[in-house]
Amino acid sequence: MGATVPADLLPAIAVFARVAHHASFTRAAAELGVSPSALSQTIRMLERRLGVRLLDRTTRKVGVTEIGRRFLEEAQPGLAAIDRAIDGVDESREAPSGLLRINLPEVVARLVVLPYLGEFAARYPDIVVELCCDNRFVDLVEHGFDAGFRLGESLAADMVAVPIGRADRIATFASPAYVARHGLPRTPAELLDHRCACMRLDAGRSVIR
Repeated sequence: MGATVPADLLPAIAVFARVAHHASFTRAAAELGVSPSALSQTIRMLERRLGVRLLDRTTRKVGVTEIGRRFLEEAQPGLAAIDRAIDGVDESREAPSGLLRINLPEVVARLVVLPYLGEFAARYPDIVVELCCDNRFVDLVEHGFDAGFRLGESLAADMVAVPIGRADRIATFASPAYVARHGLPRTPAELLDHRCACMRLDAGRSVIR
């Protein structure tokens, strides 16, 4: 297995490939939108790091040395792979595709997501949606999710959040018999002293009463 190419050398290798292709610093600079002197400095840095001369320069032309030619033959497949990867990103940006994994509570799936899933599938036929209905607040990144639906107060500090829908209010109910026996709470804090039906979330660390 070969050594990993230092990240700072990749742009210089790409520059070398364009200069070799055009056999000219001037034409390569025009294609890349930089000055010929900047390209010359980049090539000198690359040659210094590799410890070899890649180009023969004269006042009239630029030629590739034998070792430069061999280096370019080895490097070209990697550069072509990077170009294909960039093209793939461009295509995905124009027409989204792939697997979209979403973590969300069951009630949110039923009331918020499922009613619009058919329309979404028609608009983005190349996207496969995987809904993981889970009432726990799991770590989205750790579990490999692309997105999740959360209550505002349960968001992690480093999450990027986009509000959707209206701010629904939550109501608390009790039977007349319970109120007659235990009294009516006047504030949310008083619910802690009442017998509530509780739902435990996030592996036992959070309780919704």
